[in-house]
Amino acid sequence: MTVPDTFQDFPAPPPEPEPKAKERTLRGLGRELVLALLLLAGCALLGLLMGVLWHWLAPKVPLHADATAVYLNDPEGEQAIGADGTFGLLGAGFGLLTGAAAYLATRARQGGISVAVGLGAGGLLGAYLAWGGRQSAAAYQAAVLKVAKSVPTGHTFYGPLQLTTKAVVLIWPILALLTLIALTAAFSPRPTPPPVPWQGPWGPARNPAPDPTQNPAPDASQTPSPEPSQTPAQDGPERA
Repeated sequence: MTVPDTFQDFPAPPPEPEPKAKERTLRGLGRELVLALLLLAGCALLGLLMGVLWHWLAPKVPLHADATAVYLNDPEGEQAIGADGTFGLLGAGFGLLTGAAAYLATRARQGGISVAVGLGAGGLLGAYLAWGGRQSAAAYQAAVLKVAKSVPTGHTFYGPLQLTTKAVVLIWPILALLTLIALTAAFSPRPTPPPVPWQGPWGPARNPAPDPTQNPAPDASQTPSPEPSQTPAQDGPERA
């Protein structure tokens, strides 16, 4: 009578069909793409709001004109630099806001590449929309002359806002990504490292138990010392 092998391994489950695996991959890519587009659209809407705030808060350059040319009221004024600074501060604020919002909205799924890509591209798009796009020197001069013709001669008017330092457009996306990275590193759960094989609940053992399969080295204190050799005493010559 043969004993059935009760320890026989169960057969491995059949591999997943290839069409289903591809379908799951496509669904995952679709979700990532939708998330990136949502971040892009949200940053674009915030960029329009930032443009309104910039035109409201930024200092404008005062001008006046006569029959021949247009002049600066204050040639040593810093209104142009103030406009760049206002744009940079608004971009920093919107970058911190969108970075924190993206982290809070996606912390359950622990971020992903689509969050970073959508946040960076959305911040750049929002800053570009707030700026209004690149304006050449000829187009700026034409806009100033158009405003000058609509006001009486000698009266003060203000030209359209422009950025003299184009690098401030990058403040929003850079700060948004840095905020996302900092919050992810600070508050995301960290994986637990695997325990050491001899580590117990109170830490690693200081004196691990010896392996019984190995022959331990003999202890010098337990090794019997050799007995001194006893040589029989030789008897002297017999006296007569």
